[in-house]
Amino acid sequence: MPEKTKLPEEKRIIRRLRKISYLDNKAVSEVESDIWQSLKKNPENTACRILWLSNLLMQGKRDEAVSVAGRIWADGGSISENIKFIYINCLIGMGLNVMAQMLLDDVLETKEKLSAEELAVCVNYVLFTGDNGILPKIISLCRNKKQGDLLQAWEEDFSQNGYWPHYRMFQNIIERNLKNSRCFCSGFVGENAGTKLLSCCIYANLRASGCLKQEEIIQRELKAYCTAKKMTESPAFLCSVRPLELLAQPKSPDRPV
Repeated sequence: MPEKTKLPEEKRIIRRLRKISYLDNKAVSEVESDIWQSLKKNPENTACRILWLSNLLMQGKRDEAVSVAGRIWADGGSISENIKFIYINCLIGMGLNVMAQMLLDDVLETKEKLSAEELAVCVNYVLFTGDNGILPKIISLCRNKKQGDLLQAWEEDFSQNGYWPHYRMFQNIIERNLKNSRCFCSGFVGENAGTKLLSCCIYANLRASGCLKQEEIIQRELKAYCTAKKMTESPAFLCSVRPLELLAQPKSPDRPV
């Protein structure tokens, strides 16, 4: 009987991460110990360091995660595309957009098509930065024509109506209020009766009451900005702030790993 092929270390850890609840401290501790054992054997294992980064964010340890992300960036290393997109997603979640942009530009240069998971990360990048310069490349790599057409219509609508500079200011307002607490982001681009609908959800290491307070502050500042700019029409934009614990369960739809 042929011997089973042993899974690469990072794939085995990803499988374990996807099965646990982040409210289960024992399970989280066991996986973290597994990651540490892998790094002890090979400190240069960049993939395991990125999984450690994601694990820290899921636990709300943002400051430590930012430090780890910086060290990974400085040290470099060879990693699979799957792991690169996990890293990019972590960078977007923390608001480290310059690093996310540089890595995403590099990855897209060699892509032929984007998987659904990869496309979601790319759309997140545009939604949470307002960097529309990368959209044509993303659109050209869409497997699904309907998704590509929707993104194309979004780009054209925002460009024709001059929304992009304002939208980037929307994201600046969000970043200013959540720069010390944001951990992960999830976005959505949709359409209803010809109107583009944009949804941005930020998962923060705050209690539910703290998230609600920050969301109310952001909504007030967005409204004040639109009033100051005399924007009688603005993009249909929904921003929500949610506690990180909502990502804890394995079946949470926005969960990154």
